[in-house]
Amino acid sequence: MINNRLAGKWKGEFVYGPEYGKIEGEKATFMLFVEKEDENGFEGKAFDIEGIGVNDQAASVKGFFADGMMSFIKQYPPTQIFQEDGTLQTFYRPSPEIHYTGEYIQATGMFKGNWETTWGEVRDGDEYLEYLCTGTWQMIRETD
Repeated sequence: MINNRLAGKWKGEFVYGPEYGKIEGEKATFMLFVEKEDENGFEGKAFDIEGIGVNDQAASVKGFFADGMMSFIKQYPPTQIFQEDGTLQTFYRPSPEIHYTGEYIQATGMFKGNWETTWGEVRDGDEYLEYLCTGTWQMIRETD
């Protein structure tokens, strides 16, 4: 076990699930820096490194780890994106929350689990349905 000590640098990857169509199974790598940890949980920053759909903004991370299970929320800040026509689109709200859950695999020293996020709503008659996107993830402590 890691004695509930998460502080430090973690390297991982996330994989896109079936809702992503043609890029299902594609991966992106990230670094997670756990900057604060106490009895209430942990906080830090995540940086996408390379792969499909990486974001050049640091994402905030806040979660907890107990009894071999981890849960955290990753959220990117408001951002600007160049569109295909060359115009700049500004998003004034933070991205939707991305919820990560997983377990610590003692034999490998790795966390593995699933993630999900809601990307907008679809109208179905008089109701709105959330569009859920999913995938998997894993990470291991990075040593210097």
